[in-house]
Amino acid sequence: MANPALDVPEYPDVPDVDGVPPLLRDPDAGLPPDEEEITEDQVQPTIAPPPVWGIFDQDGNEVLFPDSVLGIRYRDGSRIVDYPLEQGSFESYNKVATPFDVAMSVSIGGSVERREGFLRDLAFLKQSLDLFNVITPEFTFQNVNIEAYDYERRARNGVSLIVVEIYMREVRTGAVAAFSPAKSDSAQDDQKQGQVQAKDPTPLALNTYTSQGVA
Repeated sequence: MANPALDVPEYPDVPDVDGVPPLLRDPDAGLPPDEEEITEDQVQPTIAPPPVWGIFDQDGNEVLFPDSVLGIRYRDGSRIVDYPLEQGSFESYNKVATPFDVAMSVSIGGSVERREGFLRDLAFLKQSLDLFNVITPEFTFQNVNIEAYDYERRARNGVSLIVVEIYMREVRTGAVAAFSPAKSDSAQDDQKQGQVQAKDPTPLALNTYTSQGVA
């Protein structure tokens, strides 16, 4: 004997008694009246800005425009100063920080005119005395000057792609000369006191100069 068809209610019958939480029938129930339902089309994903790489001037303007940055090398060293002792031994007495070096590897492709323009701009910057900032996602290397560059073209990279290596060194501009007082007046540097008028020597000075056999 087949089971008779039963009417199943859309919502279960939950009794309104103590200890039983109320069951919301409307999926929008409980929301503030002025709050609209957020649809999937209204959700905009947050896109993080791309990391910044490049060589910029002191005003924050990019001075070279490669296709991509392939890598960077950074070297920050110090020099230990020593002096010789007896029997060929040495003693170290000071440590001086030297300017750091940065080498950035970039690639440039496209048309012949674009590659030629990039290399021309790079040669101009290498001759310049201007200071630049090398910006990376982690750190900014400030006050560097382009010392040298080289580039290569290999078959595996394609005939239209040039890989350029740019070598830069820190230029320290905040050094201040310090002078200590001289131990004697004769050891001090010459100082300009204005124009000096020539005078004829006195007879006493002239006789002393002649008696010494200089004349």
